Amino acid sequence: EGIFLELFQETSIVGEADDDTVCERVLFEGSSDTLSVDFDDRCTMSVTATAVGNYTVTVFVGGGASDISSRIVEFEMVAKYVRREIRDLDVADRNRYIDAIAVTHSVSDTVGLRKYGEQYRSTKWFAELHAYWSGDRQCDHWHSGSGFMNQHIAFTLRFEKVLQSIDPRVCVHYWDFTIDVAAGLECCWKDSVLFSPGFFSTVDPYNTLRIVDTGRWAYTRIDRMGPDSTTANAYRLLVVPWNTNPTPFVTRSQEIFGLANYVNIPYFGCSRAIYMYDTAKIW
Repeated sequence: EGIFLELFQETSIVGEADDDTVCERVLFEGSSDTLSVDFDDRCTMSVTATAVGNYTVTVFVGGGASDISSRIVEFEMVAKYVRREIRDLDVADRNRYIDAIAVTHSVSDTVGLRKYGEQYRSTKWFAELHAYWSGDRQCDHWHSGSGFMNQHIAFTLRFEKVLQSIDPRVCVHYWDFTIDVAAGLECCWKDSVLFSPGFFSTVDPYNTLRIVDTGRWAYTRIDRMGPDSTTANAYRLLVVPWNTNPTPFVTRSQEIFGLANYVNIPYFGCSRAIYMYDTAKIW
């Protein structure tokens, strides 16, 4: 508990002081490298934290109606990242987030470890890990059964650590598709703004090979693996073995052999989500 600070965002704390009260000095427990505090003599503070943690702030106050020459006010602050629905980000924060993701597609593990530190991993590393566990010919270890949630939460957290090694101001945000349902897109979710050039590009490219060819993800390459790889298809591309697409770029399609692929299956809204969470037994 305490005053909440969103990391890398300036927070103003306004003190309630008597007319002749003077804020003499402010001390805090924690690293001066991760918390900056500016204050005026009326005890109004501007605080910015750059690392997750708890901070104890002590304010020394002089004067005031109580005639006490010096008083001490102490309070706690907690600094955390804030994950938001991606459409709630302003343009600068959204671009910073997507830019960090783009780095993982263009910078190898070898270069990234040297440039960004030990937390860095490329998209290839994540794709290979995911393909290894979900593409096992005997069993899909990641998408069948109750392990799905835990495994993907851990996977997402690991990816977030990578993004923060690239830009410590970002975290993994989320898509709340009930917003699209409320806007009447439950059967047309592919028309969501998330699948526009400024976000994650179209899910239904019109070119013959269905290559994503617009926006910042245009012509994103799929890594080619060695001949002995267990996480590649027949064309040595880093996808599950039964994916026989030979195209070495990210492709997306709403059809399989000319037939609609889930395009008309509606997403559920808030009421159905609440019902599911209240009634479903997933453990």
